[in-house]
Amino acid sequence: MQLDALEAVGLSKGEITVYTALLHAGQASLEELHRASGLERRAIYDILAKLRAKGLATSTKVNRRQEYCVGPPAHMTALLEAKAAAIANATTLLPSILQLHAETKPSVSIEVLHGKEGMKALFDDMLDAGTCYFIGGGFYVMDLMPEYWQQYDRKRFKKKTWWHNLARHETRGRPAPSDHYFKLRYLPEPLSKNPSVVFIYNDKTVNVLWSNDWHAFVITSKEIADNHRAYHAHLWKQCKA
Repeated sequence: MQLDALEAVGLSKGEITVYTALLHAGQASLEELHRASGLERRAIYDILAKLRAKGLATSTKVNRRQEYCVGPPAHMTALLEAKAAAIANATTLLPSILQLHAETKPSVSIEVLHGKEGMKALFDDMLDAGTCYFIGGGFYVMDLMPEYWQQYDRKRFKKKTWWHNLARHETRGRPAPSDHYFKLRYLPEPLSKNPSVVFIYNDKTVNVLWSNDWHAFVITSKEIADNHRAYHAHLWKQCKA
């Protein structure tokens, strides 16, 4: 019987091991518990004291020898119910925690993501954005992570997440990376100088560098994101499909 889940109610691995041994034995001496659990006798003795304090183990003397057995099941039930009640009480604090977090959250925060896993985390974060905007896109994720892109685009389709991509001038003539929820226009050549792409979604503005080691500089700020969306809208009107 695997009772590892009891760690969630505060039992240590040692307590679970000894409790399990007692369940199987019904009644056992310290020596028998040592053989069954593989734990040191002193450790078992200390663990038994903790189990007894919780009502999960009892002891008795048989022929002048100390024997141990599992405590009444009602004590385990009470332990589980107390844990459930504590979780329920803590859950009632969530609205206050969320409100305080919103009130004290910095108006601007900056995070840096690196490498393939960092890029995956960034793209996964965009799935629930509804609409994402890009300035300087070069189809990099499709070229550099093709297998990931195929899986990602299917998820994006299910989520109905729109992409509005202002792509680099030299990508003109390439087929669009996706035929659903994807709008594409092209920047003029003077604005297509380096493999740096700006992502805008939700309250985030991200500068992504695809050259050498991949880096993403994530700025979380509603004001900055709104400004970049306005800049994207202005460019969108100037650029051609």
